[in-house]
Amino acid sequence: MIAEQIVLYAGVGFTAGLMSGIFGIGGGSVRIPLLNILGMPLLSAFAVNMLVIPFAQSVGAYTHRNNIDKNIAVQAVIGGVLGSI
Repeated sequence: MIAEQIVLYAGVGFTAGLMSGIFGIGGGSVRIPLLNILGMPLLSAFAVNMLVIPFAQSVGAYTHRNNIDKNIAVQAVIGGVLGSI
């Protein structure tokens, strides 16, 4: 049963990542409903989505690193950190 769940959840992650990359939609709009359909409680599905977001954004930033304006990125990071504090 656990091996089956791992395969299903990995499939959800792959599907959400693929759709996010191809169509430009947020992965959470696919990931959360699919995880809920597979029997994961909704709150846990949201938590999994929040856990995955930094990794997905890091991959996206790395693959598009040549298109990022470093000055704007630094200002956005500083503003985001100060706003969070």
